[in-house]
Amino acid sequence: MAKKTKTLNMSSNLGSLTGTNIVTGTSNVTGNWANSTITLGNNVNAIYGNGQGSWGSATIQSQKTTYVILGEELEVDGYQDIITPLIIATLNVLGKPYWLELKKQQFSFGYDIDAFIEERIIVLDRDKKINDILK
Repeated sequence: MAKKTKTLNMSSNLGSLTGTNIVTGTSNVTGNWANSTITLGNNVNAIYGNGQGSWGSATIQSQKTTYVILGEELEVDGYQDIITPLIIATLNVLGKPYWLELKKQQFSFGYDIDAFIEERIIVLDRDKKINDILK
């Protein structure tokens, strides 16, 4: 579930590094060698240097996405895709019956978001029962 963006700030002595885009395996590596910056894709470990014992330093930042689910914000690691907000928006409008239908189809956002939704549904059901009793 956790997706991370890693930005590496390298020393200006780059040795034999050349080019502007390099794709290795499933990782996209883009760089502007003149400014000594490389941006790596998800789940990438980078080792870099100029081949002569001079190594740079790395700054790693984690991408966060915030969703409003059933009236409460949840911040998760990772990028926001196109489908997730659509499903969450529909869940916010239709509520528990829609969630139960999604579960029948064996749909899952992943453990963190699923657990959050289950908890929110329990809280909202409890609040509704309390309000009905107080009326």
